[in-house]
Parts: sequence; structure tokens; C-alpha cells
Amino acid sequence: MNKTLSVPVEGIGDFVFRHRTMRDDIRIQAEIGRLLGGDAGEVGEVAVVRAESFATISILLQEGPPGWNAEALDPLDRDASKDILKVWGALRNAEDEFRGVTATNGAGTGAGAVRSDPVPVAAPVQPAPDGPAIP
Repeated sequence: MNKTLSVPVEGIGDFVFRHRTMRDDIRIQAEIGRLLGGDAGEVGEVAVVRAESFATISILLQEGPPGWNAEALDPLDRDASKDILKVWGALRNAEDEFRGVTATNGAGTGAGAVRSDPVPVAAPVQPAPDGPAIP
């Protein structure tokens, strides 16, 4: 079964994306690694977000507006960079809406409704109750 999401993006056009599967998510993570050359911690958050948005769109996109191609966007054109982030944001919002995720609850109401955010964020370090204070 080929499920799709129709995603209109104001000022850019209408997109059709494939629903993300586990296989797609693994492919996206692998492509992010290839784009960044391995260690996301070495390149900075901006590069990670750019790589994630590009990889996600490249792998899930089935149809875009006439003439729109992520590969052909000029990386030095600020509008092109904004556009790819706008498309990615619209896709993520559509995925969250499909799964029933809201800004307040962070999770939907069914199996598989937990949002997977590929950018790791370290949990705050807490001292052990009987240990020394951590500066």
C-alpha cells in the first residue's frame, strides 16, 4: 500500500510525500551521515538541520511543483535555503498531524505515534543524591 501526504507550501507550491516508514527513517539517517561526513557533532547544528531537511525531502518526495528540485537549489541563495526549510517544516507538520501529535502533548493516540527526532539532545546531568555537586 502506497500512502502519501499532500503538503501545500505557501509561496512554493504543492508537494506529495510518501509516508515515512522505518526503512525510510533509516535511509534518512544514513544520508544525513553521508552528507555530514560522519560525525554530526563536528559540523554544528546548522549543518545538521540542513542535512536532515535535504535528506528527508530527497527520500520522501514523490512529486513537487513543476521545476522544483532540491538537488538543483543554489546553496548560496538565501531564499533557496529558506524554501527547503519551509518545505521540510510543512512536511514535519503534516506528519505530526497525521499521527495526531500536537505541540502540547508531543505524542499521538496510537501505536507508532511517538515523534522521532533524529537530532540527539543530551539530557541534563544530575548529581547522584550522595555524590559531589557537579559545577
